[in-house]
Amino acid sequence: MIEEEESAAAEAKPLAEANLVTEGQSNPFDIQVNKNSILTIVICSIISVVFLRAGFLSFFFLAPLGLAVLLTGSFVLTFITAAAANFALTFFMYSGDMEARDSLWMTLLFYSVIFFGFSWIMGGKNIRTIYRFVISSIAGAIFFMILINRSDSVFFDVFEKISAQMFEETVNAQELIQTSKNILLRGGAVVSMLFLFFINRHVALSVFGMIKRQRKSGGLISFFAPPNTIWIFLGALSTIVAASSFKAEILEIMAWNVFVIFGIIFMVQGFGILMYLVSRKSTGFRAALYILFTVTMISPAGTIAAAAVLILGVVENWVPIRIRMSARFK
Repeated sequence: MIEEEESAAAEAKPLAEANLVTEGQSNPFDIQVNKNSILTIVICSIISVVFLRAGFLSFFFLAPLGLAVLLTGSFVLTFITAAAANFALTFFMYSGDMEARDSLWMTLLFYSVIFFGFSWIMGGKNIRTIYRFVISSIAGAIFFMILINRSDSVFFDVFEKISAQMFEETVNAQELIQTSKNILLRGGAVVSMLFLFFINRHVALSVFGMIKRQRKSGGLISFFAPPNTIWIFLGALSTIVAASSFKAEILEIMAWNVFVIFGIIFMVQGFGILMYLVSRKSTGFRAALYILFTVTMISPAGTIAAAAVLILGVVENWVPIRIRMSARFK
C-alpha cells in the first residue's frame, strides 16, 4: 500500500531550492521565506481545511498540503500554516458555543499531528519514506484512539445509530462496537492512518507530476522491504500466539500492531513482485490482469488473494524473484 515514489519528490526539492528560496538566505528548520512559496502554502492550506469539512472531499484533505511541500520544499512551514488555519477556522465556526469549544482541543491536537505527520512524509529527509509512514501512522493512530474513547466523544454513539439503521435487529449494536474497538486496537487504527496517508500522497504526487509534466519512477515495482524486517514480522507473529495463550492482552495488542504494520510492508513488496512480473506484458494484458485482481480482492476470495500476496512478499526475502527475473532478461 505504501508506494515508493521518491524521484518526484527528490526532483521537486532542487526546484524549490532554486526558485523559491531567497538568494543568500539561511534556511533554519526548513522554513523558506519567499512570496511565491508563502502564497502557495497559504492557498494549499486553506484548500486543505476546506476539504476537511466538505463531505467526500474530506478524504483528500491532506493532498493539497502534500502538493505544497512538493512545490516549495518546506514541510515545516506547510505544517505550521495548515495547523494555524485549522485552529482559526475551527474557533471561528464554534465561537458562539462555549461547550463545543471546550471539547475541541483534542480534535485540534489530533489534526495537528496528522498535518505534521503527512507533511513530514512528503518532505522529510534522512529517514526512508517507509519509516516516516510507519512512525506518522502510529502517532496518528494513538491520538485517534484517545480522541474517540474520550467521555465527550460521540464517535461510537454515531456508529451505534448507523449500525442500528443498517442492520436493524439482526446485529447487536453493542457487540459490533466492541468488535470494532478490538479491530482498531489490533492494528485497524494504524492501517486507517497508513491508507489515509498513502492515498493523499499518491494524489499529491500525481497532481505534481501533471503540473511539472514529470513521469513517476518505478513505484511499487522498485519497492523492497527494509533489511531484516522479516524477523520483526515473524517475531510479532510468535508473540501474538504466545500472548494469546497466556492471556496477556496488552502484549497481544502491541504485537498485533507490529504484525499488521510489517505485514502491510511485505504485502506491498508482494504487489511489487506481481507488477514486475506483468510489466513486460502488453498494455491490454496488464489492464485485464489488474481488473481481474481488483475484482478478486473485493470478492469473498479477497482474503485468500491478500494472504497470497503477503506470502509472496515474505518469500522474496529468501528467493530474490525480481533479481533472478532481471538476470534472465538481460
